[in-house]
Amino acid sequence: MLPNYSPRKLAFYANLGRLLVCLAWILQVLNVSWQSVQPNRSLRLLIVFTLLALGLVLLSLVLKQTSWDRRDSLLLDLNFVFTIYAGLLLLLPRALDAAALASPSGRAGLICTVAGLMLAYFPPKDVHAFHMSWVKGNPPLIQRLLINQGRILLGLGIIAQLLGARMG
Repeated sequence: MLPNYSPRKLAFYANLGRLLVCLAWILQVLNVSWQSVQPNRSLRLLIVFTLLALGLVLLSLVLKQTSWDRRDSLLLDLNFVFTIYAGLLLLLPRALDAAALASPSGRAGLICTVAGLMLAYFPPKDVHAFHMSWVKGNPPLIQRLLINQGRILLGLGIIAQLLGARMG
């Protein structure tokens, strides 16, 4: 979903996400409180994000063994989304607490985020929803449409997650 893959961009988002999770741990342990940065992250949430960071490292090691042509783009997008959510964990932990995730907008935010990631990597030859003549039989155009729809869903998911923090 992010345009123009580069190994430097992948390393940046991977390291930034891990750094944000480490900062969240440090702020929680030191009980730092400043504006929206409050020490109300649960231990369970911090452990989940730590495991997700480790899972991304393991997934990148496993995917490096494959020859899938979109492998690097997927890793970049996963690390980008993880970085966004790690930033939410750091700056607005209420967006990811149990009350926010139990709210309809919090659940919708997670569903939209996951659906947006999946939609961007859906094979265009399996898409039969486009019945317009100018789209039919044009896989590159269908792929671009799927990526753009995935971006829209990702943006809506983040907005819904932030709304869940206000409702939760």
